[in-house]
Amino acid sequence: MSKPRKQKLPRWNLTLLAWLLGLWALVALLYFFAPGLFQVSESDYASKFAQSAASQGFVYYGDTRTKLYYPVESPKAKRIPDQYLVKFKSEEAAKKYGFRRGRS
Repeated sequence: MSKPRKQKLPRWNLTLLAWLLGLWALVALLYFFAPGLFQVSESDYASKFAQSAASQGFVYYGDTRTKLYYPVESPKAKRIPDQYLVKFKSEEAAKKYGFRRGRS
């Protein structure tokens, strides 16, 4: 009984693999050396790294643990830890991301 021969990849498969590896390497380099290219633009769902709420027009703070949002001046909104804080410009934006209005 003869041994089955090991099949080689076709030439176009090797070329495709080389291109994909090169593209992956380029994206990895850009991610680490130019992080500004991969920043999510600040829209109505802003993170804790956003600028002050007053200057950006944010009027609601949300808590990602409870998925509740409160008006900025609410005492409960002020007690939300920074790592769980999200800011919204409108109630519609908060509802769009699955948050409910909390009792303040």
